[in-house]
Amino acid sequence: MNRIEQMTIPEWISIPSNPIQRNTERRAKRATNNHLKVSEQTHQRVSMCVLPDGRKFKLDGHTRAYLWQSKNLIPNFDFLYVDVYYVSDIEEAKRVYNLFDNQAAVETAKDKVSGFFRELGFSPKSQWLIDGSITSALTIAVGSSSNLNDNINKFINEIIIIDNYCIKNVMSGMVAAMLLTTKKRGETAMAFFKEYQDGNGEKDKSGSCPVQALTESINILRAAKKIQGVSGQTLVCSKAVSACEAYLAGRRYTTSIKSTDIKLYRS
Repeated sequence: MNRIEQMTIPEWISIPSNPIQRNTERRAKRATNNHLKVSEQTHQRVSMCVLPDGRKFKLDGHTRAYLWQSKNLIPNFDFLYVDVYYVSDIEEAKRVYNLFDNQAAVETAKDKVSGFFRELGFSPKSQWLIDGSITSALTIAVGSSSNLNDNINKFINEIIIIDNYCIKNVMSGMVAAMLLTTKKRGETAMAFFKEYQDGNGEKDKSGSCPVQALTESINILRAAKKIQGVSGQTLVCSKAVSACEAYLAGRRYTTSIKSTDIKLYRS
């Protein structure tokens, strides 16, 4: 972002939609029953991008513009605050739009998690659970993101157990491994992850303990930039599950950790 400017609502409406904006009318129907049902101060802020040739495109606020223009279903403001982003070409305009759109989806999912926790009467202590940051881990553990509430219900007992250990700064793949191993082996599995978080790995002539082996394995994957995205975090999960099982069985490693087939482990 390079600057903030003010626009009237008619001026904002006149800014073209982003070239890859989804179905605004469909989104508007959902929004009027959810986040745009009541006017909020945050609705006064929008974002756009500007190309070198002066062309402008919305980055967000498409739904609000649609409702202001055609439905008059949400209260107007005297002016809007517009965050202005300067981009190099139309492809970057699309890419930045996707960043905004994906972030909105993430925030919506987090809100749903927090709301469902409240519905279940569960008040987590861990900050990442308070923030609702468990959706990716659940997707890896279950193998599907189709029904968030069902996924939470499937692992709510394990989520409560994990929360009691106040695990911090964890990757989604590691959380997925905690969910899977705790469901399969019970709370005893969390002893391994607590040791891992505390950095209690050790190595001697007989080999590496599972905590040390996993620490080294994750460091290698991180250095090779192989932990990004769902596929990377699924790999983290598969390594962590293997190491946890070795820990529970009292085994040591003389070679690198082999990945557990998560699809088979879920059954």
